[in-house]
Amino acid sequence: MNCEQRGERKTGDRDHPENAATPAPAVGAASSAFPYINRELSSLEFQRRVLSEAGDERNPLIERVKFLAIFASNLDEFFQIRVSGLMEQAEAHAVRQRPERSRPEQLADIRTRFRELLGEQTEIFGRVCAALREAGVEIVEYETFRSTTRPSAGASPTRYTRC
Repeated sequence: MNCEQRGERKTGDRDHPENAATPAPAVGAASSAFPYINRELSSLEFQRRVLSEAGDERNPLIERVKFLAIFASNLDEFFQIRVSGLMEQAEAHAVRQRPERSRPEQLADIRTRFRELLGEQTEIFGRVCAALREAGVEIVEYETFRSTTRPSAGASPTRYTRC
């Protein structure tokens, strides 16, 4: 029996009418006053779409967890590479190679968008954790895990998972 026969949605199947994406807001999009797309804001908009997949309850729970992990990993890289580069350029008063907003203005826009995304991530993470608990999956801190009784040799390894 496949996903469609069970009435489930296939992740990434964008051709199916039920899965059609709604148009994303034009964050970082070109305007008549400024005809260029801001690379960093465009990247954050992509991350918003990844996060929206994590919040989409039509996706299987494990896929939603994976989307949250991808979102967090991508944002780590975004700040380590792109934002740190912008900060270095701003501190060095680098001359703009492209006709776009100043580095401090870009950083302010990134901060605003990031705070919005962080709020969404927190809300979605809470919903996903609740769904995991309902499915019998418990997330515990490593130190809490270490202080509990270790599984015996015959115990199921799926019952004890380090997060």
